[in-house]
Amino acid sequence: MKKYYKITLFLAVFAFFGIGMKTASADELAFEKGSFTEVLAKAKAENKIVMIDFITDWCIWCKHLDMRVYSNADVISYASTHQVNWKTDAEKEGKDLAKQYNVTGFPTLVFVDGDGKEIDKIVGFYPAKDFLEKIKLINERKSSLLYLQQNYNANKTDLKANLDLANKLIEEGKTDEAKQYLAFIVTTDAGNSAGYTDDAELNLAMLPVEGKAADASITEVLALMQKYPGTNLDKDAKLYLSDKYSEAKKSDDAYAILSGLVQQNPDDDMVKFYMGQYYLGKARKVAGDSAATSEQITEALKNVDMSIPYFTGGIFEASAANLQSVLYLKQGDVDNSKRTINRALELWADNKTYKKQYDKVYGTTK
Repeated sequence: MKKYYKITLFLAVFAFFGIGMKTASADELAFEKGSFTEVLAKAKAENKIVMIDFITDWCIWCKHLDMRVYSNADVISYASTHQVNWKTDAEKEGKDLAKQYNVTGFPTLVFVDGDGKEIDKIVGFYPAKDFLEKIKLINERKSSLLYLQQNYNANKTDLKANLDLANKLIEEGKTDEAKQYLAFIVTTDAGNSAGYTDDAELNLAMLPVEGKAADASITEVLALMQKYPGTNLDKDAKLYLSDKYSEAKKSDDAYAILSGLVQQNPDDDMVKFYMGQYYLGKARKVAGDSAATSEQITEALKNVDMSIPYFTGGIFEASAANLQSVLYLKQGDVDNSKRTINRALELWADNKTYKKQYDKVYGTTK
């Protein structure tokens, strides 16, 4: 899923448009206030594109985007300079706009020109470095499916053009369409002389196949990683394998692969997230077990403690704190249950689940 520097962001009032920037600290990206019409007018006047960040109250990855991407110095610098940035709640004031741009998952960022015409989308969370690469390509108009399709049409035998188009189709959930371009690469360059066949084969192996057993996926991907040592999809393949090991109930294998990834990528947000979730997953099983023993609860609390270093600085620390509160209450330790639910709400004050836990904890002493 870094280095930070502070960049001064001014609270500016644009008299012509009647809008201004959201007040922001020096180390977070500022978002415009005002209506969509006003934001489009500002973008058109400044010859910039608009990044619409569709959020919801409950979207934890939206919060993580705020904390881990919009706080990144390079993202702040580029996004503040090259685009107009604006947030809207897809279930409240932005409901109609979300329908207009076919927003169905969160976070979704839609990029439009000054007339409101869609340029491209980013769906889901990407760590700051990847996010920055994506918004640069969007600003350069070199990322859309239309652009990549035209690039492919100009030279259908170009392996990179095939791979770029396939990756975009996968990103948009059009995996069946992507397969033909990946297969072309594998067939054309079986020896991987151009360096794209390893990506194509691994992508094909990791595409979802209904009814395919986790063990079969594990065997296939492991074989390809042995065939292509040092592939640039090494991290993605290993994260995929950790999921499949968990699905196959091979917890030790999942842990081993994640531990290796953490050593190789100690600052990577997605690696840290997977490692933290590994520990939380073990603890959640105990939290949901009405017959859990005191020893099991103690072990579960240890697992939550193990997860927290991987979440520090992001919103998932709130999930860990809430789970701690549930486990402490289950153990009868009301004081620690209060302390940890307070921490969860400190990180995410309007989370409904955490508020319910707060009421439950404090209700025990009434």
